[in-house]
Amino acid sequence: MIATNTEIPAALVEVIRTQLDQWTSPEGRASIRISLAGLGPTSPTCEVWAAAPEGRWTYLSDMPSGIETSQRDLAHVITLAGYAYPLTSDGRPAWQKDCAETTTYTLDVTRT
Repeated sequence: MIATNTEIPAALVEVIRTQLDQWTSPEGRASIRISLAGLGPTSPTCEVWAAAPEGRWTYLSDMPSGIETSQRDLAHVITLAGYAYPLTSDGRPAWQKDCAETTTYTLDVTRT
């Protein structure tokens, strides 16, 4: 297990690396999209999306191992998998809130 605020399966690092490497080109874009349940900090859904340069976003797959993982821990695992993401002005991961779904958030990721 990877030690953070909560215990994350170490295999999640490899799952993220495999999912993103399999579906994104070096120039492509990818994102991890989660939906939060109620007021809790963990996600009941976790998905991988990708787009070719100048292309449309495409749903790739569910990522069951990301379910019940907090946004903070998922962002940490993304960096351990060798990917980066934009930060807010105060240094936090720049999760984007989906306008249509008030509990759905997307974090864009790129290769480091």
